[in-house]
Amino acid sequence: MYQLNSSIVAKGADKARFHVGYLAQDIEAAITNVGLNPSDFAMWTKTAMFTVTETDGKLTQVANVDASGAQKSIQMLRYEEVFPVVLAGISGSISALTTRVAALESKGNA
Repeated sequence: MYQLNSSIVAKGADKARFHVGYLAQDIEAAITNVGLNPSDFAMWTKTAMFTVTETDGKLTQVANVDASGAQKSIQMLRYEEVFPVVLAGISGSISALTTRVAALESKGNA
């Protein structure tokens, strides 16, 4: 479970809703750990954050930065893209276990 940082800032931690699911940062790390670029996969997104203000009809966009001056961003997941990967992993595990059980059963019958 997690709360969105932007919701915590806007509403306070006591009023920000909880979300249940995978963390985009964990998916980013998993993809990176196998030597791939997370940006190559549609399941993961990272978008720079900006603040837009209007003064006298003129819009101004300013990058949101943290205390060190680094650009802030928001990471999100597209679950319709994540689920097939999760299901493929589960299917592979079930297949491997089925093979092991069949091998053990054939040894028991011998």
